Formats: sequence, structure tokens, C-alpha cells
Amino acid sequence: MKDTFMNRRDLCKLLAAAGAAGITLPFAAQAQGAPSVPAPAGKCALEVMHTRRSYRAFNGQPVSDEDLQTILAAGMNAPSANNTQPWEFVIVREPATKKAIINFIPAFGFINSASVIVFACMDKTKSKNDEELTQVPLSVTCACMSMWLAVEALGYGTTWLSITPYTGRMNFFRDLLKVPAGYDLLCAMPIGVPQSKIAPESRFTASKLHAERW
Repeated sequence: MKDTFMNRRDLCKLLAAAGAAGITLPFAAQAQGAPSVPAPAGKCALEVMHTRRSYRAFNGQPVSDEDLQTILAAGMNAPSANNTQPWEFVIVREPATKKAIINFIPAFGFINSASVIVFACMDKTKSKNDEELTQVPLSVTCACMSMWLAVEALGYGTTWLSITPYTGRMNFFRDLLKVPAGYDLLCAMPIGVPQSKIAPESRFTASKLHAERW
């Protein structure tokens, strides 16, 4: 069991390094004599951390309900302050809703070709004081990042469309999506199959690391 775990870890490291370098490796490739590892449903975690990009052009192909549930489950398994899980998600597929959004924000025109849009909402009703309230957007951001990685792992693409801190957007989307009092919208994540994949790049910057002191 230990050997299998080590093989998974080393393989993920290899995939992550290859992804950062823009090299695609077949997951099934095994070192000679290494124990067999079943292929995962998507990419390994370390790989998607390096290959994740922001996509604003989709080819119109659908995101299956099963894949969407997998993506949302990843978001709901994210860490949150005091385990409050202060998130709610509004799922939009209807063309009429997309059209209303584009009419209000023409720059969001590309969402028309996305299969689905996930709106991440922040539950402020669970906060007992101002300190807890400030942590709500941080927790929901963790959920969005987990979903983003799941999107990449399943072969889709997405991006972050800010709603907070823009008052005009907040009021528009609250009315459009019937979001109740006590909840704010953090962002929208349009999800679809990218028209073309963006090549990964290394963003590691050693000068940003500070040992013990700045």
C-alpha cells in the first residue's frame, strides 16, 4: 500500500513538472516494475495547479450534469473559517438569463457560449460579529478556487467575473437571480469547453520568497 501511495505522489510530481513545461504525458505510463495505479477521472491535483488558466472563449459544447455536480462538490469540500461553509450557488443555463446579463454588462458577451454559469453567493447570516463577517468572502473564495481546479481537471475552462465589490452589479444580480436578504454575490464563473487551450507557463518567482524574515 505504501509503494502504491509513493508511486502516485511521484507520478503527480512528474505530471506537475510536465504541465508547467507544457508537456503532456500519458497518465498510464509507469516506471518499470512499479505497481499498477488506476487512471483517475481527471488530472492529478498538482498538475491542474500548474495548467489552470482563465478562459473567456468557449465552443458551446455542454457541461454534463454529472461533471457539474463533481465541480460543485469540490467547491463545497473547500476549507472555511470555523467550518461555517458560508456559500450558496446559483446555477444558470437559460439563454434568456445570459442575454439579460450581457445587456447589462456587454463585456460579458462571451458567457453566451458557456454551457453553465455558477454564481457564488456569500451567506452573511452565519456571522456572529464583524470579524467573522470579514472571513466570509475568504471562505467562499476557497470554494471557488476548488471548483476552478475541478473544472480544469475535467477538461473544461472557466474564469472569475467579479460582482463584489461593485454595488451596481450586486444590485442587478441580486434582483435578476432573486438572491434573498442576508446574502451577497461574490463572483460568477462561466464554465464550458475552451475554444482552444492556453499553454501553461511557470510563474514561480524565487525573489518573492523570504526566509524567516522579509
